[in-house]
Amino acid sequence: MAGSRHGHRPRPSALRGRGRPRGRERHNAHGVFFIVEPDGAGLESITQLIQEGRLTPTVDRVLPLIEGRAAYEALEREHQRGKIVLHIDD
Repeated sequence: MAGSRHGHRPRPSALRGRGRPRGRERHNAHGVFFIVEPDGAGLESITQLIQEGRLTPTVDRVLPLIEGRAAYEALEREHQRGKIVLHIDD
């Protein structure tokens, strides 16, 4: 089923593109959803795109690894505007 990870369907207005222009339309921006398998070559390609400014990841927040449970719970109960990143100390 198309929709979010919780199985909710997108609102019909979102599918038809009606209503007020969204931020991306007002700023002539676009987004693409994609999944990358975690392999070295794929990660290097993404890193290069970020460094070139051709890809801008959207990060909601960065939390220390010790707060991993809180991050997971936030995924279940909140709407994020980007990814939640867990920072691993060196």
